[in-house]
Amino acid sequence: MSTNKSNTKTINRTNIKNKKIHTSSNFYFKSHLIIILCVLFLPLWAFGSNDFDNALKFKISKIQEKFSPYLVSLKKGNAVYFSKNVALAPLSIIEESTKTIAVDSKLKIALLTVDKFLKEMEFKIPQENSDVFFLLTNNGFIKIFNVRGIKAGNLIKLKGTYSFGSLLISTDLEPLGIIVSSDEESSEVLLIKAVEKEIEKLINRKPGWLGIQAQTITEDLKRVLSSDYGVVITNIYQNGPADKVGLKRGDIIIEADNVTIKEFKDLQDLLSIKFSGEVMTVKVIRNETKKEFTVTLEEPPELIKQAEIQPPSIPGVEIIEIPKNVKESIKESIKGVYINNVMENSPVLGILKKGDIIVELNRYGINNTQDFYEIISRSKGDLLILLYRQGNFQYVIIPSQKSR
Repeated sequence: MSTNKSNTKTINRTNIKNKKIHTSSNFYFKSHLIIILCVLFLPLWAFGSNDFDNALKFKISKIQEKFSPYLVSLKKGNAVYFSKNVALAPLSIIEESTKTIAVDSKLKIALLTVDKFLKEMEFKIPQENSDVFFLLTNNGFIKIFNVRGIKAGNLIKLKGTYSFGSLLISTDLEPLGIIVSSDEESSEVLLIKAVEKEIEKLINRKPGWLGIQAQTITEDLKRVLSSDYGVVITNIYQNGPADKVGLKRGDIIIEADNVTIKEFKDLQDLLSIKFSGEVMTVKVIRNETKKEFTVTLEEPPELIKQAEIQPPSIPGVEIIEIPKNVKESIKESIKGVYINNVMENSPVLGILKKGDIIVELNRYGINNTQDFYEIISRSKGDLLILLYRQGNFQYVIIPSQKSR
């Protein structure tokens, strides 16, 4: 297809109810819009404007009824429900708080877990001569437009800016794809049917496991180790992926898959999007010498979960950043980490509670989870913790035998 100007028209529920269609006052826009609508409903146009208007309203109402439940609202756009309570979203609008299953940087999409159980979306490939489409946006608006874009493999490139995650729909009311990128001049629609097999592989593949325990290099460790950044391996699981290629306890991971590993979270983030069977290149420092290893990740054994490479913490206590809604509910400006859960078998059950905020640990101020992990990793003996609990500050002590 040759590139031409996109001609758009926006219709919402109010317009449908009032039987009015708002168009631009620009004559050029109007004339081209008429051409588009004639293409859509040429047979009905011959019978009169009422038939035409009714047919248009019918299609719009059908789109709202059929596809609106499949949209998942995100802060910067939409995700679109796919199957098995999994939704697809443009990679560029994903935030840390989103429940991400996997990402594919090549396709520019992320897979999210969502609390929906709908019939699987059956995506189609547009016909070769398709130029006219509907677009369902994140605000529930529907655009009718003449694309005349460029088809390139699994993409349709559109002229014009459209909201991320908007759903492209054919004139036959078949779902085609989602907007995965957009700039000031153009947008890209990923045709989901063309990449369906790749998406299914992402959904069904098992998480990748490196087979190590590790921690961030702290200020104290910097003085005795041969690197001032990175992640030091504290344990190697026998016959695990790392063990098979010769990684050893004490190796300092400084890079993985060309990503600099400055702290434990960097490695954790990278592993979170890796799968069993994938290869990871790991660069380490061993005895002041740099070495490189190629590790084939495996599925974690049944009794070993990915969480086991978490940095040192208090047994049975889940530590996270302070949630936004909690911050907003607190009058004071509080820094620290949030206790999201205290398990029933935790030795500190009754001392710490879900909802507590750890403000200080052994008289060191806590700004985030990284501070917490670094301080606790070098702490010995009893732990002196300053908590913010239900509007009050209080100290608690966790004896050393309960903190390890």
